[in-house]
Amino acid sequence: MLLKYFTVTTILFRPGAWVFIILFGMPFTAMGADDSPPFTTDRPSQSDASTLVPPGYFQSEIGYTYTRDDTVGTTTKSHSVPNLLLRYGLLEELEIRFGWNGYFWNNPNPGAVQEGSGDGQVSAKLYLWQESGWLPETTLLAGTTLPFGKNAFSSGRSDPFFRFLMTHSLPGGFSVGSNLGVTWITQSAGITGKDTAADFTYTALLGYTLTPEVDTYVEFFGSVPLEEQDDRHGFDAGVAWRVLPTVQLDLFGGVGLNDAAVDVFISAGLSFRLP
Repeated sequence: MLLKYFTVTTILFRPGAWVFIILFGMPFTAMGADDSPPFTTDRPSQSDASTLVPPGYFQSEIGYTYTRDDTVGTTTKSHSVPNLLLRYGLLEELEIRFGWNGYFWNNPNPGAVQEGSGDGQVSAKLYLWQESGWLPETTLLAGTTLPFGKNAFSSGRSDPFFRFLMTHSLPGGFSVGSNLGVTWITQSAGITGKDTAADFTYTALLGYTLTPEVDTYVEFFGSVPLEEQDDRHGFDAGVAWRVLPTVQLDLFGGVGLNDAAVDVFISAGLSFRLP
């Protein structure tokens, strides 16, 4: 218990932790935005939304994630925070973004605790076309990682990615969505080497608007390496509640569907938009 206390105290004196605290407190300046444009987020699902932040608006999405993964002889529990995503509407059809995986605590059993910063990323969303008939609303998301994380949590390289984000509305408050794309991932190869390989990534989501303020979803997602490696597939479900017109709370969890995927994960988050 004392070790955890001193660890948390040390973190609070780091600049990144103060960024998180400031961002967590900012949403309450946005309370009065009843007549603002519709508010949508990329949390809580694995699918990024096809909608963009309106021009001139700033949006922050933060959260906490817990995962547990069992491998042969080892169980690893991991915590990460703040899972940061900052978004700004630059033009009607263009959004720019900065993300940070957050600060990680990995606790393998057996094994020593590892902690440190993960990598960041910069990206942009380009709106392609509106929904029309059976044609879904479609947006292109593209970017690259920023390898500034601690060695144990960093790829050590800038890894590009792109995804097409698609959404189609259905009667009765339902909608379907999908992300399809390719992500390049760098992993250790040998003692000092690194190897970068491409994964095809996918999501398939069914959403339901329970009330004007509450959205729910279920989703399948995964990745298929384009080289000789294991596929990873998972399932998750969650709920998002707009407690104010531009402030949202969310909660979701999921499970891995094969051995290569993380066994269990749970996450909770807060999103808000300014002004």
